[in-house]
Amino acid sequence: MKKITLSLLFLVCIYALQAQTIQELSFLTASPVLDMKYIDNHLAVSLNGLSMYDVSNPNQPPALVSHTTYPGGNGYDVAVQTHFAYLAAGNNGEFSIYDVSDFSAPVLKGTTNIPATAFYLNGEIEPGGPYVYLSGITLVYVINVANPSLPYVVDSVTVPDAGFGGAGEMSIDQHSLFVRTATSTDIFDISDPAHPVFTGAIQPSHPNNSGISADTIQHRIFLPWLDASHTYIGFDTYDVSNPNSPQFLFADSTFFGSGNFGEAAFSYANDVLYLSHSATVNAFAVSSQAHLFLTAFTGSDVTGSIVSIDVKDSVFYTAKDNGLEVLEFTPGNGPVCEPTAGLIATNIQATSAKLTWFEVPGADGYLIKIRENGGNQQTILSSMSNFKKVKSLTPATTYTFSVKTVCNAADHVTSVWSAPSSFTTALFKLPGEPSAEPSLTVYPDPVQDESTINVSLTEPAQVLLQLFTVDGKQVLTIANENLDAGNHSFNFSRNTLEAGVYLLRLKTGTTEETTKVIVL
Repeated sequence: MKKITLSLLFLVCIYALQAQTIQELSFLTASPVLDMKYIDNHLAVSLNGLSMYDVSNPNQPPALVSHTTYPGGNGYDVAVQTHFAYLAAGNNGEFSIYDVSDFSAPVLKGTTNIPATAFYLNGEIEPGGPYVYLSGITLVYVINVANPSLPYVVDSVTVPDAGFGGAGEMSIDQHSLFVRTATSTDIFDISDPAHPVFTGAIQPSHPNNSGISADTIQHRIFLPWLDASHTYIGFDTYDVSNPNSPQFLFADSTFFGSGNFGEAAFSYANDVLYLSHSATVNAFAVSSQAHLFLTAFTGSDVTGSIVSIDVKDSVFYTAKDNGLEVLEFTPGNGPVCEPTAGLIATNIQATSAKLTWFEVPGADGYLIKIRENGGNQQTILSSMSNFKKVKSLTPATTYTFSVKTVCNAADHVTSVWSAPSSFTTALFKLPGEPSAEPSLTVYPDPVQDESTINVSLTEPAQVLLQLFTVDGKQVLTIANENLDAGNHSFNFSRNTLEAGVYLLRLKTGTTEETTKVIVL
C-alpha cells in the first residue's frame, strides 16, 4: 500500500518551463489559393496558374516573383520534384510541367490531356521519379515525365471502392503507392512504376477520412481522421515496411473544437505530424518513443480553411483559401503533462466493464481509447474522473485500452498515452448483471429555449448532473441529490448560454454517462 501511495505522489500535472508553441511569422493575403508546395526557399502555388513566392525571409510576407498561366484553367493540385513543378486536375483536365530552375521565370515545358470528367476538386499529384501519379474519381493515371517536353499517360489503374469522393491523397514508400479514399487506404505495388498493381487495403477506423503522410525513413504512414461526432481530430499510424501486411502502431487525437469540417491538410517532418481541418493547425509528436498532441494554432489574419501544409524545418507554411501563412514550431524543453498509470478493468461483464486508473492531481480530465484486439476500430471516450464505465462491448472479446491525462483542457495540453492494459469480457450474461444501465437523454436536442433532461436509474443513487463546454469547463450544475430507482425529469433552459456544443454529464457512485447537447 505504501508503494502505491508513493507512486501517486509523483502523478502531478507538470508544465514545462517552455512549452512547445506555433507562432505566425508572416502572412500574405492571396485568393483563390487552391494548393501549395515548398521548394528551395520558394512556394509553388496554384493561384489562377502557377505562382512562385520567395519565402527566404520567413519574417517577411511571401513575395511574388513570377506567375505563369496554366492551360487547364485552374489547377486544383500542384506538386514539385527536383527543379520541376506540376499542375493538374484543372477545369480542362490538363497535366502540365514547368521548369522552375529560375523561379523568376518558370517555363511551361509540356502538357498532356487528362479528361476533365476524371476529377472532383480533390485529386492529388504524387511524383515518383520519371513517373508521376495522378488520382481522379476512380482511377490513378501514370504519366511518363522523363522528357518534360513530351509527357504522356502510360497507364491508368482502377482504385477499388473509391466511394463518392473518389481517389484522393497519395504517398510513396519504397515500392508501394498508397492511395487514400473515403472508404479505405489502397495499396499498389509499383515495383514496375509504369504499371501499378493493387495488392490490398487498410480499412479506416473512423468515418471521416482524409489525407495521408509518409515517413520514408521508418517506413510508416499516418492516416488522419475526424470522428463521427466531430469531437476529435486524430490519426492512425501503420508500419508499412512489409506493405503486404501493414501493422497498426498507434493512434492519437485531440479535441476538434468547433467549426466546419473544412479542407484536410497534413504534412510530416522530423517526427512531428501537422494536421488541419478548417482553420486550425494541430501538431503531434510521432516518434517511435512517444506520441502525443503538442500544440495548436489558429491564425488571426484570415478564417478561411487551410488547403495545404508543407514543412521546411521548424518553419512551415499553410495555404488558406485566401492567403499564405508562414509559421514556426518551437519544441518545448520537457514533459508538459504527466501520464497516468495503474490501469485496471473491474466489474467485467459480457457487454460492459469499469475502467479505472490512478488519479493525476490537478488534471482537468482524461481521454480513453479502447480497441478490440486484432481490430482497427478504435473508440475515444472522455471522463472527468479517474474511471469510466464502458458499454456495448462484445461478449468473450479481449479489449486493450490506454488513458491520457488532460492537464489543461482549454489549451489542449495532454500527456502521452499511458501503457496499455487489457481485459476480456465474459462469455455470456452473468446472473445478476443488470439488464439496463442508467440512461441520459435530452429532448428536444438541439435546444432553442427549453428542453427536458430524462434520467433513468436502475437503482437508488447519488446523482450529479452537470453541463460542460467541450474543452471541459463547467458551466452549470443541474442536479446534485439522492434519487430513487426509476425515471426522473429535469427542465433545462438555455438562459444566457452561448450557442454551441456542450457536454452533459451524469455521474453516480459507480457510473458516468456523457451526452452531447447542441444549443442554437
